[in-house]
Amino acid sequence: MKQPAIPIEFLRGLLEDPEYRAMLRVRLISGDVPAGIEGMIWHYVYGKPPETLNLLVSDPYDAMSDEELAASALQLAAELQALQPN
Repeated sequence: MKQPAIPIEFLRGLLEDPEYRAMLRVRLISGDVPAGIEGMIWHYVYGKPPETLNLLVSDPYDAMSDEELAASALQLAAELQALQPN
């Protein structure tokens, strides 16, 4: 396996250094950290939100028989007719 150009231990030491962390905090609060980096920090801490949403939509008419659908349609038609001005 190829060795990284900068040893991981060195980089870990930088990230764990109190002075570096203090400066990072200042840059984050002042808005000097690029949005992509700030977003990555949020993802690491709180998890990345899903890229897609799976919506479960239930249709009350799916469970109705043809006769029930016809009766419901007639009822809706009557209600709409009652809303029409004379």
